[in-house]
Amino acid sequence: MQSICKQKSNYIEIILVNDGSYDGSLKIVKRFKKKFKYIKLIDNKKNCGVSISRNKGIEKAKGDYIFFIDSDDKLIGNTLNKIIFFLNKNKKIDVFSIRSRLINSNKIDKNQIFQSSINTNPLSVIKDFNKFRATCWNFIVKKSFLEKEKITFKNIRVFEDQAFVTSVLCEVKNLRLIKYPIYERRLSEINTLGRKTGFIIIKSCINLINEIEKIHNTNVLKNDQIKKKFLISRVNFILGQLLDNILICSNSEIKKIKKPLIDNYKFLKKLDNKNKFIKFTKKIDSYKIKKVNELKEKILNRNKVVIFCAGAYSDIIIKICKKLSIKIHVIIDNNLNYNDQKLSNIAIKHPSMINLTFFKENQFLILVCNKNINDYKKIRLQLINMRVKKKYIVHLNI
Repeated sequence: MQSICKQKSNYIEIILVNDGSYDGSLKIVKRFKKKFKYIKLIDNKKNCGVSISRNKGIEKAKGDYIFFIDSDDKLIGNTLNKIIFFLNKNKKIDVFSIRSRLINSNKIDKNQIFQSSINTNPLSVIKDFNKFRATCWNFIVKKSFLEKEKITFKNIRVFEDQAFVTSVLCEVKNLRLIKYPIYERRLSEINTLGRKTGFIIIKSCINLINEIEKIHNTNVLKNDQIKKKFLISRVNFILGQLLDNILICSNSEIKKIKKPLIDNYKFLKKLDNKNKFIKFTKKIDSYKIKKVNELKEKILNRNKVVIFCAGAYSDIIIKICKKLSIKIHVIIDNNLNYNDQKLSNIAIKHPSMINLTFFKENQFLILVCNKNINDYKKIRLQLINMRVKKKYIVHLNI
């Protein structure tokens, strides 16, 4: 909030949505609203979820452009007037892509659009569909474009950005890049909604597949292979999340989603019959058993286990370990902001804050819960340089 309000501009409105929170946020918002007349407040009396809240904000907005900012992020200083100047120079453009970086860092997020697209398909300027970050705050969108294309957030609890951004990029005909970074992301809160695991993720994934199917079935995709490949990348992301989270769902929860998954099967096969994930959607029960057994084999009845990497995937592994009565002693992560926080009630420590010699001498097994093979190689080398023996380092990608 402060990062926006301290930038003087007569051409903005801030729409704040308090989604039924009880943590004192409303008092803070009212204090800001009293001081800054361009702030509008939407106070949901009960929690509606981020999708409905964002739709309420879009509907209330009077401005020409919509820009989303998450509550724990901020705008970089003195960029607001630059943005407005840039938008006024490009009034025919419907969608603008922005650059972002981590707070207190000059490192630009690489998983974004880094090129304008005026006379070509905007999807053609995305370097790697599979790594692309489909988050709504990556874009500034003309409100009239959203209204014309009838694009809204669907009532999905997690990963709702995937459907919204996919719709925007499949419909837009022109896109321009704002080259300078204007947005700062915070990676210090370990227990945000984006890190939820389990059945809530499964339900969201199934709803997302339904939305991707609707996008696929529109005329916009006729004979457009680039858009089809982009949709395949979104489905791959969704199915990857679904299959990870199935591992910690109960049998009764799995039973509830078997029919919707089978109903989705025809579309998934039609979209990409070579998709490595699709075959598992028809035998989801045996998939869970198989993958949990793989984890058992990797741990080999060890009772001295450490997790490296604090994230949603690590949270899933920890929950499986708890069910198997395997104790996780600590979580190690290279993000200093995570130090002394907890994931599943287990302490997170930065490598500089712990004595890795202790783990080495006591033969702790270190499970590296990062699916990216290049990231794993870097972490493995880091641990070896800390004199951890190779045989105690396991890449966990079940």
